[in-house]
Amino acid sequence: MIERVRYDGVARCSRTFSRDDAALVVLSTLGPGIVRGDSLEIVGSVGPGAHLIVTEQAATRVLGGGASSRIDACWTVGSEATLELCPEPIIANSGGVATIATTIDCAPGATLIVRDLASVSAGTRLSLRTLARVAGRDVYYDSIQLGADAPPAVGTFAIIGRMPDVEALDAFARAADLHIGVGVLSPGAFVRVLGPAVWPVRGVLDAVNLLASQAARTTEPTAGTASLSLR
Repeated sequence: MIERVRYDGVARCSRTFSRDDAALVVLSTLGPGIVRGDSLEIVGSVGPGAHLIVTEQAATRVLGGGASSRIDACWTVGSEATLELCPEPIIANSGGVATIATTIDCAPGATLIVRDLASVSAGTRLSLRTLARVAGRDVYYDSIQLGADAPPAVGTFAIIGRMPDVEALDAFARAADLHIGVGVLSPGAFVRVLGPAVWPVRGVLDAVNLLASQAARTTEPTAGTASLSLR
């Protein structure tokens, strides 16, 4: 269950829903998107044995305005807990500049699923950075800079703490029409998808998520709590 939720400013959070024995919350922001120097912060923790899925109400639009915006998210995940970060696409419009950074600190035995999807147009600059640590040790760092020469849509999926069926992921990648790369983490896997538009890439990420997340549900869930703060 969700023990505590707090938000202020333009950030909002839904009530708690249930999905596959996990708690699910939906994040949103007031207004048309992030613009002209907006700064948002998300801080959350998942207690030992808990399972939290975080998604969003709609795509995050990055608008112009002459100043860089940013979103910083910091999470902690307890022992034998699972955190799934599954946001909606990031759509950077002309003139939009933003940095979106996510840091997750996991205890031994935790499972993390993190994905993102971004689309940029001419005149935009978008920086995406994700760092995951287990017991204080860096196990995953992904940093991409998207600008005028970026593919129209870039998607990323990573699972950490459980080893999925990598052969199944490889077979899926070979059969798909889009450009897909699969890498192995210790333990876990990393998938990058490049495509001509958001929705085809999102469809691939959904399929990859389904294939890989089965490894994250091999143990019975136990009681636990999570908390979330947005501002």
